[in-house]
Amino acid sequence: MVLGKGSMIAGFEDGLQGISAGESTTLNLTFPKEYHAPQLAGKEVVFEVDMKEVAAPTAPKLDDKFAEKFGEKTMDGLRKSMSEQMGVELKTRLANQNKDALFGALLEVNDFEVPQASIDQEAKVLLQDMQQRMQQQGMASQGDMPASTFNPEAARRVKLGLLVNQIATENKIEATKKQLDAKLAEMAASYGEQAQQMIDYYNADPSRMTSIESMVVEEMVQEVILKSAKVTAKKTTFEAVTQQAKHNDNRKSKSNPNGGGAICPWRASL
Repeated sequence: MVLGKGSMIAGFEDGLQGISAGESTTLNLTFPKEYHAPQLAGKEVVFEVDMKEVAAPTAPKLDDKFAEKFGEKTMDGLRKSMSEQMGVELKTRLANQNKDALFGALLEVNDFEVPQASIDQEAKVLLQDMQQRMQQQGMASQGDMPASTFNPEAARRVKLGLLVNQIATENKIEATKKQLDAKLAEMAASYGEQAQQMIDYYNADPSRMTSIESMVVEEMVQEVILKSAKVTAKKTTFEAVTQQAKHNDNRKSKSNPNGGGAICPWRASL
């Protein structure tokens, strides 16, 4: 156990302070009234503890040898690499949060019904995505889960897809080869040494670029909407953006077991 993490009941960690390896102690404590095991809640307990070993973490020396463990030759190189990766991560998370806010507002002012058949088809895709992700992570597939579990997210995606396509058509928006290459390079930047493998995977088959094209078109549609939207800018921090991203992921996972994430096909195929 790690002192300070609060993983044991009140008084347990305090009772171990100053105990050395090879020593023993007895702790007379009481389980909390709200303890998760009803048969122990509020009951007195006696712990007889034998201290086998005491250890403490040591901070590593931040030198070039340390940097080599992470694939960099120098600490300056490691710091630069970490800074670049954090920059890409921040940009991606901000873009996702802004997109969610923008498209959420778009749906609010364009509420309409879509065919159930379209929702059912998209729900099946989401279910397949979830099953594929679980397989990649070595988890047992939930074969008995009905596709209708994804209906709320599926309906949202179908509506947004129709709206985005309509705006793109009205404004004659098309992604150029230069824009596709730039987007692919941007995405690959966060994959370190595997970046070129990702780029090669998509370029090997033109049909694989469809998802990249959709992202680029979405971004161009966002720019069109923003020209006539009322936008309020807010200052924030890297930590705040990260926490908001976790909150959004948790919110999505309650209605979408896939967590709202996207499958990375090149990673599964290499």
